[in-house]
Amino acid sequence: MDIKKLESFIDSDNIAEKLDQTTLDEIGLKVIEEYDIDLESRADIAKLNKDAMKLAKQTLEVKSFPWEGAANVKYPLITVAGIQFASRSFPELIPDDKIVNIKIIGKDEDGAKEERAMRVSKYMDFQLTEEMDGWLDGMDKMLHVLPITGTCFKKVFYDSLLERPSSKFLTFEDVVINNNAECIKSAKRISHRFYKYENYAIEMGNAGLWLDIKIGSNGKKVEPESEYDDGNEQSIEVQDDSPHLFVEQHRWLDLDEDGYQEPYIVTVHHETKQVFRIVARFDEDGIKFKNGKAIRIEPLQFFVKYPFFPNPSGGFYDIAFGTLLCPINSSINTTINQLLDAGTLAVLGGGFMARGLNLNRGEVKFKPGEWKTTNVMSHDLRAGILPLPVKEPSQVLFSLLGMLISAGKDISSIQDAIAGSKPGENVSAATVTALIEQGLKVFSGIYKRIYRAMTEEFKLLFALNSKYADKTKYIAVIDEQIEEEDFNMSEFNIVPSAEPMFSLDIQRVGKAESVMKISGRAGLDEDAITSQYLKAIKAPDTLLLPPENRPPPPPNPEMEKIKIEQQRIELEIEEAELKKKKIFAEIEKLRADAILQIAKAEAEEEGIQLEGYKTFLQDLNTLKSNKQQEVTEKPQQETLMNPQRPLEQERQPPHPPLPEEEEIMMDNQLPSQGI
Repeated sequence: MDIKKLESFIDSDNIAEKLDQTTLDEIGLKVIEEYDIDLESRADIAKLNKDAMKLAKQTLEVKSFPWEGAANVKYPLITVAGIQFASRSFPELIPDDKIVNIKIIGKDEDGAKEERAMRVSKYMDFQLTEEMDGWLDGMDKMLHVLPITGTCFKKVFYDSLLERPSSKFLTFEDVVINNNAECIKSAKRISHRFYKYENYAIEMGNAGLWLDIKIGSNGKKVEPESEYDDGNEQSIEVQDDSPHLFVEQHRWLDLDEDGYQEPYIVTVHHETKQVFRIVARFDEDGIKFKNGKAIRIEPLQFFVKYPFFPNPSGGFYDIAFGTLLCPINSSINTTINQLLDAGTLAVLGGGFMARGLNLNRGEVKFKPGEWKTTNVMSHDLRAGILPLPVKEPSQVLFSLLGMLISAGKDISSIQDAIAGSKPGENVSAATVTALIEQGLKVFSGIYKRIYRAMTEEFKLLFALNSKYADKTKYIAVIDEQIEEEDFNMSEFNIVPSAEPMFSLDIQRVGKAESVMKISGRAGLDEDAITSQYLKAIKAPDTLLLPPENRPPPPPNPEMEKIKIEQQRIELEIEEAELKKKKIFAEIEKLRADAILQIAKAEAEEEGIQLEGYKTFLQDLNTLKSNKQQEVTEKPQQETLMNPQRPLEQERQPPHPPLPEEEEIMMDNQLPSQGI
C-alpha cells in the first residue's frame, strides 16, 4: 500500500477532483450497475413491504369486481399492530429526562470519570434533542414503520455542510444492500439512495464538496458553453422541476492501483451515472500494520440496522407484522367485502322479467313505503318476474372472519387486554396482569433488538464527538470546564438510558415498592433504592437532593422512645444514688451522736446504760455494712435467679426502695433502746 497516497485521500474533501474523466465514468457505471443488482436481490421483499404498507395506510382503491363500486374495506389489522407497538416502545426507549447513559469502564477512585460521564451524557442529550433537527421525530416515525417493513436504518455521519454530527432515519426503501449479505458491517456495498433538487448540487459544488457539474431539470448533464457558442441556442430544454435521484454507495475501490481495494464513499447521479464525489471511508487509525507493513484497512461505519423479527429463511432483511399479517389481512378484507356485497344483493334484489310484461320502460326503483300500479294482472305479474336466488350473508363466513381476526391478533400480540380493552366479566386483576405479561413476551424480544441498535447508534455518535466535537459549543452546553479525556472511548461504554427489558408501568412500580420494603437494612444503597422508585413512578430525579444539600433526617419515633426511656432510667438511678447518700448520711449522723453519747456516758455513767450505747453503735455499723453489700450484690443475685432476663434488663441497676420503705426498714433494724 502507498501510505502517502492513502493519507492524501484521507485529507481530501473530494478525491474525484484528482481522477480523470474516463476513470470517473467507469466508476459511475459500475456503481449504478451493482446498485441495480442489489436492488433486484430484494425484489420479493420489497413487493411484500409495498403491499403491507398499502394495508397499513388504508390506501383507498376502487374495485371493478364483481361490479363497479363493489365493497373494498381494509381491516386495520396491520395498522393497529404498528400503532400499538410504537405507542408502547417510544415512551420506553425515549425517556423525557435522559436519553444517553454512560457506563464507566475500570476503576474511578477519585470520581473524575463519573464527572466526565455526566458531562458527556448531558451534551449528547442536547445533540439528540436540540441540535439534530428531527431526531426525535425520526425515532417516532421509525417505530411506526419498523413493525410494517421489518428493517429500518440510521445513518450517523458528520455533516460537512452544517459542520456538526448528524443522525438521520432511513426507511427500507432508502438503503439498498444485497440480500445475501451476512450483516451490515461485512456488506460489500451499502447504497443510500436520496432525492435532491439541482439547487442542492450547486450548494455542495460551491462548498467544494461536490464536483461543479450542472444537471438539467430533465436529468441530463448540461455541457459547458464553448467559446464558439453564440448564445442563441440553449444547451438543454427544461422539462420539469422534479428532484434527482442520487446514489451514495459505500463500497471498495482500488484507487491507488496496488491490487488491494480500499473503502470509499462514491456519490453518483443515477440517471446520468455522473460521479459527483468520492471520499475515503477510513482514517489513519483504520490502517492496520504488522511488522511495519500495512496489511489491512478497517472501514468506518456510518449505518445502523434496526431489526424487528429475524427472517426464518435467512437473508439480510428482517420481517415484521406487515410480512406476517399481509396474507391474513388480505383474507380478512376479502371475507368482509363478500359479506358486504352479499348484504347489498340481499337488500337491493334483482332478477329477470318476461319480455311481454307490460311495465314502463327503464329501471324500476322503489322508495320506502311506495306502491306502483301496473297494467298486468296479478297472476301474470308473478309469472313474468323471476328474482335472483340471492342468499343472506353467510354465518359461516362470519365465523371464519372472527377466526382470522383472532389469529392475526395472536401474531401481533394485540389481544384485548394488552390493547387496553376490557377482557371480560369476573376476571381478577392478577389474571389480567398475567395475561398482559405473557402477551408482551413478543414485544420484549423486539425491544431488546432495538435497544442494541440504539446502543450502536450512540457509540457512532460518541466516536464522531471524539473526533469533531466543537469545544466552544461543548463548554457552552455543559457550562463548566471540560477535560481532554471527556470523549475517551476506552473509559466509557455508551448505552441508552432506557431499561434493557420491556416492562409495564405497574410491573416497575411493583418491583420498586418491593425493594423499598427492605430499605434500611445493612449493605443497601438507600440513594439507589430511592432513585429506582422515583424512576418507576416517573418522577423527576431532581427530587433526590445531593448529599451536601440534604436537611438532617427526621428523628425516628422508636429511637426517640428509647432515648426517653433511657433518660428516665438514668434519672431514677441518680435519684436512688441521692437517696442512698442521704440514708448513709443519716446513719453517720446517728453513729456520730451515738459515739458522742458513749463518750459522755463513759465519763458520767456506768453499767447497763454504757453497754446499751455500745450495742447501738455496733448495730449501726452492721446496718451500714449490710446496706453497702445489698447495693452491690443485689443485681448479681437477680441475674442468677433470672438467667433468661433480657440483656437490657440486666444492664439496668436495681430499683432502689422508696423513701417510706427505707424509713420503715431503718426503724425495724435500729436497736430498741432509746438514746
